[in-house]
Amino acid sequence: MLSLEALAIERRLSAILAADIAGYSRLHMAHAGLAAVYGQLGETEKARAVLADILARHPKFADDPRAAFVTRRMPRDLVEALMDGLRKAGRQVPPAGA
Repeated sequence: MLSLEALAIERRLSAILAADIAGYSRLHMAHAGLAAVYGQLGETEKARAVLADILARHPKFADDPRAAFVTRRMPRDLVEALMDGLRKAGRQVPPAGA
């Protein structure tokens, strides 16, 4: 049985996948969220594939993945959870304030 947190993550993942199916694959922020969710779920291969796609389309994302989220004034705890997921996906993301 999945925990409530795991169920919430799966629901978010489903929403991102639905957006992708609807043809919104150009939204690299949604894909970054997808990669982070895959990373949090331990789906490393899927996370790395999504990251590779993001970096192919938006190479500047590699410079500072956190900046894209902070610029949009996302809550700090959400940004850090996303950065943690990207780290688990294999992306080197410096700690906040570094």
